[in-house]
Amino acid sequence: MQVGAQTEPENQRSQDDQARSIEKSVEAANYHEAGHRRNDGCARHDVRSPGCCSQNGDPDHQPCQHAEKPLFKAISENQFLVDAKIDLDILNDELDIDLPVDKSYESLGGFIFDLIGSVPDKKQEIAFGSYKFIIEKVDRNRILEVLLIKPTQQEDASLEF
Repeated sequence: MQVGAQTEPENQRSQDDQARSIEKSVEAANYHEAGHRRNDGCARHDVRSPGCCSQNGDPDHQPCQHAEKPLFKAISENQFLVDAKIDLDILNDELDIDLPVDKSYESLGGFIFDLIGSVPDKKQEIAFGSYKFIIEKVDRNRILEVLLIKPTQQEDASLEF
């Protein structure tokens, strides 16, 4: 056998490793496209953590353990179950809404806290303009999950003069 020559099983392993690396890169790109902030740490974590999605473009990084859970889920045409840690810019873009963005908060949870000045109770209803928020999950001093209700097209049309 020649020195440096790869046997067929070794060559196959190398191709498999390369294919897995490409799959990971695609998964990571899709993961970031689904609502996680690039190069800014995972939108579900307060700080960057090793092995999370904050590896600054490293194609071999592993998405964090939260990669499978979406940041929001449509319940109906105008109702969405939303992770309170979602960035407001992303939420506004994805759901075609116009919640205000301010320097004092970045997330939906921060927006709601800023709006009412305290941590809401579970099932508390909060109105902002034509939007309604129902707090679904709270953990001590953190809002975890919110049901966001957008006005329907009929409701929207009735508000216009």
